[in-house]
Amino acid sequence: MAIFPLTEEWTIELGEDFEQRVEDGSLIFAHQDRAIWVDLFEDDRSRDEKLALLQEDVPQNAQSWNFEQENLLKFGYLERDEENENYELTTFCVAASEYALLTFYFDDDKSLDWALKRWRSVRFQAEE
Repeated sequence: MAIFPLTEEWTIELGEDFEQRVEDGSLIFAHQDRAIWVDLFEDDRSRDEKLALLQEDVPQNAQSWNFEQENLLKFGYLERDEENENYELTTFCVAASEYALLTFYFDDDKSLDWALKRWRSVRFQAEE
């Protein structure tokens, strides 16, 4: 595994075989049947306010996760995209003044563990 910078403050740990590109303003990592779309947003509301707002549009029957890790509040939910025949793990990592939206796409439900581990590897180190 290697640590990939998303910005100066944000990082994610991925296999070195992932290719990286920018598309429509999103940072994308892709390898075989797996992809991660990353978008970063500045937001001065409190972490709890941001998290509450981000949780509003979660599908009713979606499997979800909610936890605190180091200096981040993390929330995510899993959906099956029947049209594209893949899974989407939509995740948020909420820091004090910004948040990261990472959507993990994968074809096989056995890749859920991979996506959860990569999400847990996301770190935010604010400049001091």
